[in-house]
Amino acid sequence: MNHIRLKMIAALTAGVMTASAMSYGMQIMALENRVHAAETGLSLGDVDDDGSVTATDAQIVLGAAAEIIAGNASGLTAEQYAASDVDYTQTVTPMDAQYILNYFLQESVLGEAVSWYALTGVQPPADPAQMHLSPDEIEEMINSRDYSVVTPHEAIETSLTGEMAKVFGNMSAPEAYTYLYNRIRTEFYFGSRKGAIGTFEQSGGNDIDQASLLIAVLRYLGYEADYDSAIVELTAEQMTDITATDSAEVAYQIFREQASERKKTVTALRDDTGAVTGVELEHTWVRAKLPSKYVNGDGSDELIEVPLDTSFKKGFRMHISDEIEAVTDESDLEALEQYLQTEDASVMESFVQKMEQTYEERTPEMPAERVFALIPPAEPQIAGEQEIIGSEYLKGRTDQILIKIGGVQAALLNAPEAYGKQLVISYDFDDDYDLFEELLDEVPETIFDITNYYTRLGINIQPTVTLDGKPVGYGESVAIGTEQPLSITVYSGGVPQELKTTNMLSGSMYAITLDMQNISADELYRAAQKYSFEDAKRGFRELYNEKNTGAYLTLIGKRYMTEADMLKANYADIYHIHAERFMSVCVSSFNLHIGKEKISGEIRAEEYGTVGLDVKSDSYTAISLRENAEDREQFYLNAGIYGSYMEGDVIKEATGVQGVSTMHLFDLAKERDIEILKLTKESEAYPEQMEQLKQNGIPQQALEDISAAVESGAEVMIPEQTLTAGTWSGSPYIVASDAGYSFMLSNLTNGGESEEPVNEGTFESIFGGHDDFYEMWYEISMLTSLIVLVLTLASPALTGVAINSAKYIIKLIMAIVSMYLSVNSWYNFEEGNQSTEEKLIGSGKTAGSLILKLMIFLIK
Repeated sequence: MNHIRLKMIAALTAGVMTASAMSYGMQIMALENRVHAAETGLSLGDVDDDGSVTATDAQIVLGAAAEIIAGNASGLTAEQYAASDVDYTQTVTPMDAQYILNYFLQESVLGEAVSWYALTGVQPPADPAQMHLSPDEIEEMINSRDYSVVTPHEAIETSLTGEMAKVFGNMSAPEAYTYLYNRIRTEFYFGSRKGAIGTFEQSGGNDIDQASLLIAVLRYLGYEADYDSAIVELTAEQMTDITATDSAEVAYQIFREQASERKKTVTALRDDTGAVTGVELEHTWVRAKLPSKYVNGDGSDELIEVPLDTSFKKGFRMHISDEIEAVTDESDLEALEQYLQTEDASVMESFVQKMEQTYEERTPEMPAERVFALIPPAEPQIAGEQEIIGSEYLKGRTDQILIKIGGVQAALLNAPEAYGKQLVISYDFDDDYDLFEELLDEVPETIFDITNYYTRLGINIQPTVTLDGKPVGYGESVAIGTEQPLSITVYSGGVPQELKTTNMLSGSMYAITLDMQNISADELYRAAQKYSFEDAKRGFRELYNEKNTGAYLTLIGKRYMTEADMLKANYADIYHIHAERFMSVCVSSFNLHIGKEKISGEIRAEEYGTVGLDVKSDSYTAISLRENAEDREQFYLNAGIYGSYMEGDVIKEATGVQGVSTMHLFDLAKERDIEILKLTKESEAYPEQMEQLKQNGIPQQALEDISAAVESGAEVMIPEQTLTAGTWSGSPYIVASDAGYSFMLSNLTNGGESEEPVNEGTFESIFGGHDDFYEMWYEISMLTSLIVLVLTLASPALTGVAINSAKYIIKLIMAIVSMYLSVNSWYNFEEGNQSTEEKLIGSGKTAGSLILKLMIFLIK
């Protein structure tokens, strides 16, 4: 029961955190269908053609979806059907009704302008007049976003994009400072990582990256500004204020966890009892020359030098899981069940009072935004070491990624340079191809035309590393179908981290996704811009290039890391963890099938392959805010388990082909009653277990990796036999060590792979949705039920309605019952396999929950 309850809290927390049923990543993956939807005579979502999207439209769509599920006609006209299909999956489902409900709630309850985002999750236009967008307008909106660098003479760390220039172009220096102070959260990773662009787009950065952003803005406004670095001293109170913690010891751990002792000074100051009284640490801020009127308020334009720092401010934490757990504990659910069985009003009355009191007690006061008429000077005082003015301090303190192919360096990129860009390794003919064109009457036009004849002549292909389509490095030329090791080293936190080698198959394609703390919406927009929607209608050979397939793989990688970030934030909230990401790497691949004729031995590249996802590094530090080691362990474990499930799910949703991942395969082993072995160095059975795995055909490279892990002190869990899923065959295994958990496949992939080949048909519908209908339907209903319940509880404060009024009590009861129906349906589904009849009953309950939510907001 505790496991189920944890999953419920986790799902509910994630829903509140995202504030929408699906994340940006999931929405972008459906973008192509949206953009190419047929124009209709009705506005999207306005099914009853009354000029607006309302709860009535949601009710119509829900009824139509129910008819379709039952195998009947929808009852909609062709125009109504097209207007109902708001997520463009080519069918009408309860998901469409849910989108319309979200849209309606945004308008009628929260009083915000209706936008496309409220309906589907896509970022709204800046102009409220463009609330209702046609598919062509959506494409135009995305492509109109200007991510070009508008400061060509600046280093990339202090550059601005066109979108940033739109924000800051008409601001004064105090207005710009106010904007950055209030909207950029302070993070505590080490060194220069995101630069100004990434810090702005992610709305967060450490002291160096916030300094880069402030310098970029001030220089763009015409003022001199540069870095200023030195050792500063913070008091215990300042430490806890900045980190939003209750303990100076915890704050110290947050400051020092990602700082290499060889690279950055972080020294705790302690009293005679050992208690932390302060900290000395290296810190970076900005030194600028600004008009005196902006600093002293004297109306003078005389330029004066002033230190500035937007990173030094009071932090804020809100544990959403605490709010949820207080409203949805076991006793509350038991009270709900008792009310439904007995209709005893006294039970409901006491329950409502408890929830109102709990919610009121647990609602923290959000910090108010500060407005600076005068720019305040930086607060920390220099404690020692000579100040360093300028960017020299950044050398050796900038995150990097080193790419080697075949053991030879192909590219070395600084993180700010690579932020948000499409980093792809693709294969094409090498430089000798031009010579063969002159010597031979006929040469292969593409890598798919290469035969043994051309290979024997010496026509080879070469891996090229491209950054936004521009070559930044090359590997050694090889014959098609040759394996080449891809090695990636990440310099993050001041130290190198060598990631596990990937064996690339020449001719295949690989996209490298970098996650520098989280994937911003702007990164997904960039990826969408790079994918040519018109080109998507072409054939496999025409699509198989860095521009198209590279963009497709990039979207898969960014989508996975987006979901991983959400998962990390979710479990960090549940277990009271401060999680700080190292720069992380995910490699998404299209593994081309290289065929070999049995008789002739002819080797050729076939026009299909499998899509893979290899999480090379998803690492972050985790500090328990409650100083509880068990919290940290559970955080890593749960994030790892559900992250592994997500790897296979992301592949399925991106390709339409079932994906396999470590946890999916462990479930398969359990279904087939295959024993799970636990290997430890201390176990007497360990040698026999390894021999047993060898005899059972576990791949040699996996055995070597397992042996190395166990010998280093890790614990490994692995099914005793190999597994087959579709055309995929191999072994999954889990490595548990002090560094956390790794969820591996026997080809040394820490990720997932499509269990069947992906071919041209997949490329023609590359962004089609393939979600598990029932699970998504139940989860979305549960999430929105929670949101509606919280909104109902908060309505007295928001609208002034009396708590004891009949309407309020009715609404609250309906919200609670809606919540119960949603959770009950989801719980029954998660408990085990259900028959189609049972799923339809659950869907009926969930539909009833949706109707109750609709009625709540129809009651005026």
